[in-house]
Amino acid sequence: MTAAFTNPVADLQQYDPRYKVEVLLNESMLTNFKRGNAVDPTIEVTALCAQLDFLCLKEMELQDRRGTTNEKKLLSRTQSGQISNAFETKAMILIDRMENVLLRSAYCQYQLIDYLDHLGLQGLYPRALELISLPKAVPTTTRSQCSLMSDHITVLCKLNQVVNMAHQLNSDIANITNHKYVAHQIALLYQSICTNALKKCTFLQPYQKSIEDNFKHVKNTINSSGDTPHVTQQQKQWLLDLTSGIVNTAVSQLRSIIPPDIAMVTRPTK
Repeated sequence: MTAAFTNPVADLQQYDPRYKVEVLLNESMLTNFKRGNAVDPTIEVTALCAQLDFLCLKEMELQDRRGTTNEKKLLSRTQSGQISNAFETKAMILIDRMENVLLRSAYCQYQLIDYLDHLGLQGLYPRALELISLPKAVPTTTRSQCSLMSDHITVLCKLNQVVNMAHQLNSDIANITNHKYVAHQIALLYQSICTNALKKCTFLQPYQKSIEDNFKHVKNTINSSGDTPHVTQQQKQWLLDLTSGIVNTAVSQLRSIIPPDIAMVTRPTK
């Protein structure tokens, strides 16, 4: 038996080059990449430099760990000025992307290292600039030589931890009737606020004082409330005000904690 002949479901069309799409998987969404346009590369170059600086730090930490288990291997790597192949590949990709961004901008006449100096990034990302200057050498800037950006990122991480704890506590107080672990959550929130990294965040001090004044009363209420631990309505309202205040204040004060040297770099380049 022969199969019945039917018309094709669809006719194949010839390829039309007008519909070709340029793939830019590794390009930033913050910049206009239309060819011929001169763009301001400040934001993207700074972001790529931050990635490179972090990559350098990780490579140095990896070498430190290897040194504790095999000192001779570490010495042979550092004395010969060699870096690992995986690190070199990733670093060269980032450096190449920075150079490409610079070529599309009004600063295309600059060498990359000169443009980074022009932005004032030496103090923010010392490991990255050291690697760009000497691509085949291991960065010598140690972890003890913290850059301005490293310090600032530490502050942001701790502040983010405080905000997330406050948000979680606010949600638990509003939606959960069993408050068995609320005292523990308040204690953790207080410890996070009191860390050394957040000493300059003076806007958190009123909330720290408020916790000191009310914590014992809340803990005693929970411990004496029977089978279903809970806080009083007044304490519940205090916790809601406390946690929402921490979140709103931290978000509104982000600009105030930016060090002047970093704020100068984030301004538009003239």
